[in-house]
Amino acid sequence: MLKRTIVTLSTLFSFTALAADPATIPNQVSSDKPRGVESVNAIEAQAKVVSIDKKKRTLKLKSEDGSEHTVTAGEEVQNFDKIKKGDTIRVSYLESLVWELKKGSKEPITVTTSSDFSRAAPGQKPGAVATEKVVARGVVTKVDTAKQSITVKGPENTLTLPIRRADIFKDIKVGDQIEATYSEAMAISVESVKK
Repeated sequence: MLKRTIVTLSTLFSFTALAADPATIPNQVSSDKPRGVESVNAIEAQAKVVSIDKKKRTLKLKSEDGSEHTVTAGEEVQNFDKIKKGDTIRVSYLESLVWELKKGSKEPITVTTSSDFSRAAPGQKPGAVATEKVVARGVVTKVDTAKQSITVKGPENTLTLPIRRADIFKDIKVGDQIEATYSEAMAISVESVKK
């Protein structure tokens, strides 16, 4: 599927490492919600099409660091024939985590997920946008000001979240609820070489 190609390209551009490495998430900043925190990570990368094998539906790509990789575009990648040698494949990746303190809330502890996927129309250069969103509600089970973290129990897991803003600690207490929204989006586009 096209999602498999997105995963292949994301591996090529080393995006999968971002999700696993908390050091890549920048310092939290205040959101527009009271007693909320937001972390955002945005990356853009590009690679040139060095060669194309139309029969095998493979592209040899040269990334910005000079390394070359071959990726396969399955039959689900529409308009493969529109890609030309010298074209630029652009990948944009955005992830964000926003959480808000829900003081006094007795809402059920839940997790909901949603996703969306779209691709270029017939006749256009190949492209795709994939998004995923997870909204989770949990209960604070521990507040550790010395380690600057809180522990939150959700419906399936318990996790410890780093808190980089000291002012947040004056509001958070054990038993409070936290609602967190994690969003991830990736867009892939092909741009023609300019004459």
